[in-house]
Amino acid sequence: MSILSSLNVSALGIHRNVERFNAAASEVARPQNVGRVQPMVEMMVAEHGVQANINNIKAAARMSRAMLDIIA
Repeated sequence: MSILSSLNVSALGIHRNVERFNAAASEVARPQNVGRVQPMVEMMVAEHGVQANINNIKAAARMSRAMLDIIA
């Protein structure tokens, strides 16, 4: 997988996890869902998904810098 495609996949992953987080947050905000744990778990999973994709973007940036250092 190229660095550019890795960045595209990570950006899509961030977008999907933010949507997942927002959907779960909407469920938490509904009065009839007081005491339900699942939406909170979904929010935590989405948060970890965003962080994982951010880490992937950071790794791709490090690899790009390393390749530029080799070329220079």
